[in-house]
Amino acid sequence: MRASDYVVDIILDPEIIPLYKKKNQFGLRGEWYTRNSVETPQGGCPRILWNGRSLMKPDGNIIHNAPSWFLRRFPKTPLDGHLVGYKKNCPDWENITYLLIDLPIDPHIFKDRLYMMKKIQKEYSFITMCKYTYYKKIEECNFREELYLIKATSRYVSGYSTTYIRLKTNFIGWATIIGFVEGKRDFYTHLGKYKCKTIEGKKFYCRKNIPVEIKKRYKFEKTRLLKNSLDFGDLGDMLIYNSRYMLDLGGKLVPIEPNYIKIIKK
Repeated sequence: MRASDYVVDIILDPEIIPLYKKKNQFGLRGEWYTRNSVETPQGGCPRILWNGRSLMKPDGNIIHNAPSWFLRRFPKTPLDGHLVGYKKNCPDWENITYLLIDLPIDPHIFKDRLYMMKKIQKEYSFITMCKYTYYKKIEECNFREELYLIKATSRYVSGYSTTYIRLKTNFIGWATIIGFVEGKRDFYTHLGKYKCKTIEGKKFYCRKNIPVEIKKRYKFEKTRLLKNSLDFGDLGDMLIYNSRYMLDLGGKLVPIEPNYIKIIKK
């Protein structure tokens, strides 16, 4: 997950959805922090980095219209965060605050960086901080529509990372069919599940909610699929699915327990 993917819009849906149904559903182990969503004030709050001397955008462009008195308020330590209330055309610098989310060049693990961020927040009144909640087991936390997870032992990275994870719910997507798996019991010699690949290259299986009449259209003989039985879905066709949970793992979207919707022929 990129730092620019941080979302700071408030979540209005009051329903709390449990993070998991069964142990290790997402394959995440160890100690984790969750970053709570915060309300975005009118005017927005773009992600802005502080390099110790000037404010800069994620693409490296310097914000030249920042007054010198405002820059002197910052510490010498580089910061990663958002300018809350910043307007590109006519920024009101007296009412702009800085929302701190991480420390870019700090070599320590996140648990230690969090301690340093709290110290900075106490020393500088115009700097606020994202609220992080600690969980020893990932299955203990709850979320609504979207959740950001940071592993307690993770180092800061500027690009994608498997220790900075975004978890979404009620996701609808598509993937390419790359294989077929024979079923068991009542569906022995018939289709059990589709093997699919997302546009990001992540492979997964889809077996839930496939209609019985579709499964029985596929016929296996000695574990090999008979080609003349592919009158509904073949290799290369597009499978539309929905997933209650979608894991953004290192820039690759991973559907959790995807449900079959339909197939679109290529």
